[in-house]
Amino acid sequence: MRPAAVTVLEGAETDAGAIGRRAGWLSLLGELLAGATAEQLRPHLSALLATVARPVFCVPGRASDDDAGASFAATQLRLCSFLGQLISSAGAACASGDNGLLLYSALMRVASVPSSAQHGFASQRRAIECLSAMAAAVDGGSAEALHAVFLPPLLAQITAGETYKSWKVDSAEWHLFQALCRQAGGATCARVLLLLLPPLAAVLSPKEEPTLRLTALSLLDSLLSAEGFLAAPEWAEMGEHVLAAMLLPNAVWRAGKPAEHVRLASYSCVQKLLSADAISGEQLGAHMGGALPLLVAGLDDDNVESRRIACVILATALRRLGPSRVSHEQMRQLYPELTKRLDDASDGVRVAACVPLVAMLEQVRYSASWSEAHNFDRTNFGYFVNGLLVHLDDPDPEIQAAVAEVLERAAPIDPPEFCSLVRAVRGRHRSSKLCDALLENAGGHTGGTLV
Repeated sequence: MRPAAVTVLEGAETDAGAIGRRAGWLSLLGELLAGATAEQLRPHLSALLATVARPVFCVPGRASDDDAGASFAATQLRLCSFLGQLISSAGAACASGDNGLLLYSALMRVASVPSSAQHGFASQRRAIECLSAMAAAVDGGSAEALHAVFLPPLLAQITAGETYKSWKVDSAEWHLFQALCRQAGGATCARVLLLLLPPLAAVLSPKEEPTLRLTALSLLDSLLSAEGFLAAPEWAEMGEHVLAAMLLPNAVWRAGKPAEHVRLASYSCVQKLLSADAISGEQLGAHMGGALPLLVAGLDDDNVESRRIACVILATALRRLGPSRVSHEQMRQLYPELTKRLDDASDGVRVAACVPLVAMLEQVRYSASWSEAHNFDRTNFGYFVNGLLVHLDDPDPEIQAAVAEVLERAAPIDPPEFCSLVRAVRGRHRSSKLCDALLENAGGHTGGTLV
């Protein structure tokens, strides 16, 4: 087998003709496999698997044209069929140890090839099926167990020497990295977090093209949603670095639709990161000087979903920080911008804005007069409540109810001042029902005095 077939397969050519010839040799090898036993195959497995696991064997280094793509797709499908036969014939001998890593690498490279309208997902699906067969060949194990064994060494290989710093959106190694992360599952990826983050940080650099950053943010979003990924103990240290170095720089406003999509993807990742316990209040507080202006800017983003997610992020961030870490200046920066969202063109955003408003009130350290020890005074309290009272008379009942809930939370901060402000506008509202309810809950009565 070695002299005739493997030697030819070892060729370094990557043109369509060479790739097509490899398909022919794989067909021949498949025929030979039909009558071979595991013992007969064992001496040849290492050389054979090392050959087909090479990055250039049948996976283009960059996107290829339609004609070349057809040759690659046909050879990829043929390779999967051959490897399926090899697993069936050789069993655990080709599915474990060093041979297993080579086989895993070959299959994952095929699984990582982007699909196209012309060539579909046939070879990718076949590669995933072969992975399941490979796992079963090793004591009936699962694909998850297979990834747990072989993902770390393969990741180490493709990230060695920081080659990821030159990855582009169509780089084969970047596609392989994505496929590994998506197929392995959250818990397995959590165990190699320190291998995953440097490549992600590199491709998320603001100097990279928006399309590359967008695919990276999509991958990170998927990982943050995956069960077990945020359970890695390293998150206690790395969470703030992911926020500050990878996500916030991509939330900076830049002109154009691609940049808008990048911001949205970044906000989505920030939301998921903060919703978990990956960043402590102390860590978050250390970065709020740079984060808060970006999040406040998100409230005014052109994209309605970015505005909505910015509301969710601010609510989560405020509660994570706690009253002691929210300054007077930050409160003054926040409440006018959040109140402004009650005039948003989207009713969904208007309702969503009430959530961080409630969260903000939960962090209030109040004093009637300004004091360094407090973060909210009567002057700002008055501006804040008056801004809300305008929307208490909104034609939309859902908006009325959401604003009323915020006002109910505001009332205990300074009940006399609150009741005075409500009474001042009560007569101008189309209905006094909500104002009366607020006064009653605050301990006051229409035309009476606060008890």
